[in-house]
Amino acid sequence: SVVLSVVIQSHVPNCQAVQMMKYPCSSSEHYEENAIRIVAALQEIGLSYPIQPSDIISSPQTKDMLLLVMFLYMNLPHYVPKTVIVFSTMLGVNMAKNIELTNPSKKAITYNVSLPTGSDFSIKDEG
Repeated sequence: SVVLSVVIQSHVPNCQAVQMMKYPCSSSEHYEENAIRIVAALQEIGLSYPIQPSDIISSPQTKDMLLLVMFLYMNLPHYVPKTVIVFSTMLGVNMAKNIELTNPSKKAITYNVSLPTGSDFSIKDEG
C-alpha cells in the first residue's frame, strides 16, 4: 500500500489521506492503517473504486490488484494540474480572478472545484 500511496501522491500532491503512511510497517496494524488510508485517498480525490482495506491487506488477489493499478493508471493523469493561477497581491488586499471553462465536447461535463487551503480562500457559488 505504500507504493499505491506514492503513486497517488505523485499525481495529487495535496491528498491528505496518504500524507502519514506508515513505513516501514512493523506490525499488522500498520498495514491495516495504510490500507485504510489508500481507500480514504481514493474517496478524498473523488475516485470511486469498489475496494475495501481488507482487499488490500488480507490475501490480496493478483487480478484485483492489477485492476486497481490499471484504474489508477487510467484516471490519475487527469489530476495532474495543467496550469497554475497566480494571485500576486499585497497581504490584506482582496483580489478576485474569473476563470472561464469551456467544453469542446458535445457531452455535458461536470466540473468540481476545491480549495484545500482552508478558510483563507473561497469560491463564489453562482450555480
